[in-house]
Amino acid sequence: MVAVNGRPVRGAGEIRNLVGLVRVGSRLEMEVIREGKRQRLTATIAAPKVTELRGEELHPALEGSLLASQQGESGGVLVKAVARAGAAHRAGLRPGDRIIGLNRQPVSELRTLRQRMRAGGRMLLTVQRGQQVFFLVVN
Repeated sequence: MVAVNGRPVRGAGEIRNLVGLVRVGSRLEMEVIREGKRQRLTATIAAPKVTELRGEELHPALEGSLLASQQGESGGVLVKAVARAGAAHRAGLRPGDRIIGLNRQPVSELRTLRQRMRAGGRMLLTVQRGQQVFFLVVN
C-alpha cells in the first residue's frame, strides 16, 4: 500500500494509524502496487465483529458469565458480565477480567478457548485483571 485517500504512506504503522481514525461506514481509497502495477482499491470500514458466548456453553464452572472476543484483537477473552450467584463468580471471575490462558496455553479469542476447553474436569485459567495476572483453578 502506497497511499490512503490520496495521502502517501511510508509503512504499516502509518497505515494502521490512518485507518484506525476512520469512522465505521466511511470509505477509503487505497493505492497499492501489485505485480509492479499501481492499482486503486476502495474499502468500506466495518465495525469489528464481536463474538459473545454464555460461559455455561463452554464449561459448568463458567456458568453465569458472558464472554466476548473481538475479531482482529488477540488480547484474550473478555469477561463482559458475571452473575453474583453464578459459578463463574464463585470461581473468582469478575467483569473486565481477560482470560489469556487455559492449562498454561495462551488463549487469544473465544474460538481458541472453545477448542482447548474440556467438557467438565478441572482447568487452570490464566486471568488478567488490570495490571495483575493470576491463575484460577476451576472444577
